[in-house]
Amino acid sequence: MSRPDPIVVHCAREQWPLYEGCRFLCPEHSCVKPTARCVNTFDDCECEPWFKKTLWGTCEPDNSRQCFRKQPGHPQEGCDYECPENSCIRDGVTCVESFRDCECWRGFMPVPFQSKCVPKPLPSDVRKHCLREQYPPNPKCNFVCPENSCAKAWRQCIDDVDDCMCNEGYEMNGVGQCIPE
Repeated sequence: MSRPDPIVVHCAREQWPLYEGCRFLCPEHSCVKPTARCVNTFDDCECEPWFKKTLWGTCEPDNSRQCFRKQPGHPQEGCDYECPENSCIRDGVTCVESFRDCECWRGFMPVPFQSKCVPKPLPSDVRKHCLREQYPPNPKCNFVCPENSCAKAWRQCIDDVDDCMCNEGYEMNGVGQCIPE
């Protein structure tokens, strides 16, 4: 008899248990900081890997990161582990010894006991409606459509606002935002 796959909780977007005055919902692509005692502002949230905080309280893709699967140069003995496909060495790691030192690409999740990264499953309610970014993930097609819009399903690569369409009742303005008509 095979063992069931372990359940892995990646992050929480709101505090649990809920306390009076601590009811802030972290935005998409972010999690409650493990050290947060009362989640009541965006400062109590941290962006998921491959995302960075913006001044307007969101987490947007960080396209400036370099990705290495293996430590560059001549790593010392024991530091020559190669991260699996769809992953990179974590920021700040100086000795790559195991899968723990790797980070899955945006849109992928770790399978710890198999040391690999697989596409994050889409929630069934999202599959019925629309996506704001490429699925399955592709690092070359990493544009996130603006709020109140969907990626055009027939596009092969979502890499700019032309690959997005505003939801019903919204229209695209001159700076690539979907605003009420």
